[in-house]
Amino acid sequence: MKQEMSSDADQTSRVMIVTSTLPLIHGGRTKSLLSRARMFRDHGVNVSIYTTNYNPNYQEVYDSFIRRGLVYPETKLNNIYDYYRNDKCEKTENNYQDYLNQQFPGWEQLPHFKKYEHSGVTYYYKAGSPLLHISRTVDGKIKNIDLYSPYFYSSYCRIYLDSQQNIHKIRYFESGNQAIVLRDVFLNNSLEEYLIKEFIDFAQKPAESRFILLQSEPRVFNTEKTFFANWFNDLFCDGDIVINDARLLDAPLLDTQKKMKKIFQLHSSHLANPADPASGIKGSYKLILATKDPSSRIITLSEKQKINIQEKVPAMVDRLSVIPHFKQEYKLEFTVNPHKICMISRLSIEKNLDECIRGMSLFHQLYPEYSLDIYGEGEQWAHLNELIQELHLEQVVHLRGYTEKPWEIYQKCAFSLITSNYEGFALSVLESISNGCPVISYQINWGPDEILDEDSGRITQQNTPEALCEAMVEEVRKPLDRTKTRERSKIFSKEVIWDKWCKLIF
Repeated sequence: MKQEMSSDADQTSRVMIVTSTLPLIHGGRTKSLLSRARMFRDHGVNVSIYTTNYNPNYQEVYDSFIRRGLVYPETKLNNIYDYYRNDKCEKTENNYQDYLNQQFPGWEQLPHFKKYEHSGVTYYYKAGSPLLHISRTVDGKIKNIDLYSPYFYSSYCRIYLDSQQNIHKIRYFESGNQAIVLRDVFLNNSLEEYLIKEFIDFAQKPAESRFILLQSEPRVFNTEKTFFANWFNDLFCDGDIVINDARLLDAPLLDTQKKMKKIFQLHSSHLANPADPASGIKGSYKLILATKDPSSRIITLSEKQKINIQEKVPAMVDRLSVIPHFKQEYKLEFTVNPHKICMISRLSIEKNLDECIRGMSLFHQLYPEYSLDIYGEGEQWAHLNELIQELHLEQVVHLRGYTEKPWEIYQKCAFSLITSNYEGFALSVLESISNGCPVISYQINWGPDEILDEDSGRITQQNTPEALCEAMVEEVRKPLDRTKTRERSKIFSKEVIWDKWCKLIF
């Protein structure tokens, strides 16, 4: 049930959250953003979430979030491309047929065939040359349509379709060379062009681009960031409160010419070498940590990160605040398997999962009855699977894939592991102890040592598989009290964190 807003909050204020992307399958950053939006709505605050990446099927993402309870139906979600496409016929389907019928009358009667038996590509020929080809997915939906010139073997443009089989973008290539993209033309459901993206400098990786917004008076933007800044100026009003969760959007937000409160949420390490607190500032953080904009405030998730920033940039001392993530309320409803260990993590190199598996290999020699389930997806899947086979742990360590029910995993496991090189906060640690599951963690900048105490987890003496194994053995011999573990999470209650946000922005 939604609560009334705190008396400290201004009910006329609009809170706008901006981020680069909202992935359907996501990790801690997006999870915390969506949780924060729900918290604001719970206290009666109008919340909107805006994204800047290109995803023609964002409505399906929104519908999934609402269905899964990740956002409230009244929370406004929008994307820069959808904002400017301004669709008037939302129910359109299969508009590619109208487009092809206009461009190539009678195209369906042309000779057509697949060049390879099991190919998803069908070619249509006219006067002895390919006119177009249609590529379909395994479920039969059209993915894209390529158009040909009789003078070149490869296509000169590619037409992209969304999940409703509507054209949303046409990409033009240099004649005879698909490796060089000249421009993307974006269309709404009425097949009206609303935006052109021109690629103008291929020496850059990725190529620099120019954006042409096709309105009553076309506007030209020489960089993507100035395009974003223009949207922010169209979108926001004086008095708005804007929370930025992506470093890509720092410059556009700072350039927005509105009188707003600008909040910059840090999710990761600001250090050039995240494992070394003495290293310099990462390039993507230099702008926001050097800004003199008096309306800006910077939020860190841990006290130690705040202190490190203050040491490096003393001028930021008055504009830094610490607001951690808050814990969700979980009902304990699953039985603990005393021989099951878990890790929930993105399978990426900075998470150090190979050391976790090696630590488990050492532990398995002492306690063969235990097993480890790793939940998550990422680019390290194949490498980790090979390591599991190399260490002959196929019956001990299991890659379980993505889970939508982390609370169930934590409640069923004896303890959880985290072996990252660095974290912004380590939300998984808070989720674990909120469900009574003690955590064994590497010494990480930053998060675990501010979340855990002696009753809720163990920090390894060194960041090595051997030290991880030692901490696991200690936990088996002297298990932590799960009730006390869960009690520790109360310092991160929603009420405590809401009070911090209220004092900062209202």
